[in-house]
Parts: sequence; C-alpha cells; structure tokens
Amino acid sequence: MRRANSASHKRVGAAQKMDHADEQAMELEALEAIYADDYVRLDDGGGGAPSFELTLVPETGGDNNHVSVCVHVVYAPTYPEAPPEISVRNVRGLIDTQVDECAAMLRAAAAGDELLGTAMVYSLAEMAQSWMAERNVPEDRDM
Repeated sequence: MRRANSASHKRVGAAQKMDHADEQAMELEALEAIYADDYVRLDDGGGGAPSFELTLVPETGGDNNHVSVCVHVVYAPTYPEAPPEISVRNVRGLIDTQVDECAAMLRAAAAGDELLGTAMVYSLAEMAQSWMAERNVPEDRDM
C-alpha cells in the first residue's frame, strides 16, 4: 500500500511541475501590458535567458515623482523556481547607496520563500515603488 501512495505522489509532483518557458512568457506578456512604455524587452542574444527593464516611479501617473529607478531583470533558466538576476540603476533623485539598498531588498525578496516559485516581478516592482515612496522628496534646488 505504501508503494501505491509513493507512485501516486510522484505522478502528482510531475504533473505540478511547471514549464518554465511558458511561465516566463506569460509573465513577460502581463508585464508588457501593465507597464507599457515603462517596460523594455531586451535582446536575449538568440536563445539566452529572457531579460527586460522596468522604469519605475513611486506613484504611477502621479505628478509628484521626484525619484525613479530602472530595474533590470534576467530570468534564471528555472525561474520562477529560482530567483531572477536583479540590478537597479538610478534614473532620478537617488544616491548610489540608496540604489544599492533597493537592489539588495529586491534580491532578498526574490530569493525568499514568500515569492520563490511564483511569477514575482510585479510584486518586486510594487516593493520598489513602495520603497521609493518613502524616499520621494524633491531635490534641493537652493543654489
């Protein structure tokens, strides 16, 4: 009886295993629809891992965005079971240590149990936007 359960468990496990390429393609399509011009698909070099950039601001459509970052994402071959490679660059209003802090936060979240195994880029983008909202101050223009 134990063997039947074990064999049954293996079939369920195999059936639940995701097709990484399909999962990635669905997420890329969703991100493009959500972020429109703020989403840029990058050339994967013919067969390489999918990569893209999202330009983010604290408040989408808002007039009071004083900070902005560009998040560069490269899918691991087994994403979303493995975290993507993430880098962040300043577009506006942040200093290098803040950009590094944002990148570290996103990498930690991507590798955490809460997001691993799920399409996570939208959640990561929301985290970055929330993080930026706390630092969304106008540049000092006193000269």
